[in-house]
Amino acid sequence: MKLFDATFVINLPFKQDRLEKFRQSYPEDLLGEVQVWRAVHGDTVQHPYWWSAGRGAWGCYRSHLQILEHAWNTGLQSYLVFEDDAIFVEDFAEKLAKYMETIPEDWEQAYLGGQLLYEIEHPPHRINDEWLIPYNVNRTHCFAVHNRGYAKLYKHLFKVPFEQGEHIDHHLGRLHEEKGVNVYVPNEWLVGQDGGWSNISGKENPPHFWHNPGKFSKDHDLYLRPEAIFLKATPAVAAELRHRGWHQGNWLTEDGLDRGVCQALGSSQPAANIQRWYEWVQREVVRDGLVLPCLYHPSITDELLSQFQFARWHKIEAETVEEAIAKLEESRNRVL
Repeated sequence: MKLFDATFVINLPFKQDRLEKFRQSYPEDLLGEVQVWRAVHGDTVQHPYWWSAGRGAWGCYRSHLQILEHAWNTGLQSYLVFEDDAIFVEDFAEKLAKYMETIPEDWEQAYLGGQLLYEIEHPPHRINDEWLIPYNVNRTHCFAVHNRGYAKLYKHLFKVPFEQGEHIDHHLGRLHEEKGVNVYVPNEWLVGQDGGWSNISGKENPPHFWHNPGKFSKDHDLYLRPEAIFLKATPAVAAELRHRGWHQGNWLTEDGLDRGVCQALGSSQPAANIQRWYEWVQREVVRDGLVLPCLYHPSITDELLSQFQFARWHKIEAETVEEAIAKLEESRNRVL
């Protein structure tokens, strides 16, 4: 079964090395022959006065818009577009076929590669085992569009000028936030971006896959069974545990205390504000694959801790790092 009516790869003719590298890993047996779309060269086709995101970004915007126009004008039911720096996960074809079997029937745009923005404040909503609804998706190195969404995307892409300095991916992200199109992302990204010089950013970029969307969904184990560490230890022990994934926040004082925790404890509602702090670092733990949220502050008492009923607490008092790690393992085993 053909997954999409057409597949395109955007490429500048003088970048044949990127195109050849893309072709070597492109799964033609699954997706059919890829059509090479000659990219708009922003150095040649000069952008209008209101464009503020640079020449490479102008070429990117116009190239994607041309493909959308072509698909709509020629009656394609759907299409998949790659940029020529796209790279594939192992077993891409098998995984994509599986994903497309379960994609919601109302899909209008689906990203196979990208980067979730504001994923901490706005985690994606899970639809099934394979797909989620994101709040805002960044990057345009691989996404699919169904003809149900052509008019919506086209209208939005002609809302100009874009916000100051924004590229097409930022502009599309605003449409996602407005829920102006039925957009979905897979549990795991299937496509990343290769390293090399970027015409858009104007710098050398390393190969990259961004954090998988499924990490941030509310059905993650840490969301379903919230737990956290309350640590009593010396600053040196706390600092070493922080390096080992006991996440104590990113906004730290010179003394190694999280400023958010300090502010919460100094407020009139410490329990409610500590809960908000926890919800933030909880998602950061999920995103970065850390051990657990870890509350560390010398002024917290057992009495105050008893008011924090939003998580299962592992109270760890230790004189060494090794003792703390062992006590956490014992505490988690008792709960299990």
